[in-house]
Amino acid sequence: VYFETTSLSADRSNDAVYVQEQLTLYDRLHLIGGLRFEDNSAFGSEVSPRGAAALDVRETGTTLRVAAAKGIKEPTFYENFADDAWTLGNPDLDPEKATSWEAGLSQRLGSRARISGTYFESRFKDLIAFVPSPFPTPPDRSPNFFNVQAAKVRGVEIELQGRLRENLSTGVSVTL
Repeated sequence: VYFETTSLSADRSNDAVYVQEQLTLYDRLHLIGGLRFEDNSAFGSEVSPRGAAALDVRETGTTLRVAAAKGIKEPTFYENFADDAWTLGNPDLDPEKATSWEAGLSQRLGSRARISGTYFESRFKDLIAFVPSPFPTPPDRSPNFFNVQAAKVRGVEIELQGRLRENLSTGVSVTL
């Protein structure tokens, strides 16, 4: 059995503050706003906002919803600094960045059921991917982690919920 230990001397600090406010107007319009400020010693400062709104139209049993946000994810220490027989980290990685939004509606169906539909879209930049080394590993090793091209994810989620009895409910959802 082969065991390998490595020692690493690396550090970075991350300080963050998050504030959020929720507000309801006219007992039917619900607003949420948030802001995260992050200061990372290796990657600098970043502001990540988020917001959401929902409007209840009680007369028809309809709820309209929208939301949007931005975010980041710094590389892990392993992605930056790995150095073992199989993997070599990449200290030049940038944080992954994402921008997302969604819009949807929910409709009450009688007193016991509800159907919902939501369209969502997310765009990613600087995704971190693992690229395997050829076997056997060449003497002049190159990193295994890289920032790759951007990606876009979009789809629709549909959900149906129903209350069968006082204390028994069921639901089904599908994402396309």
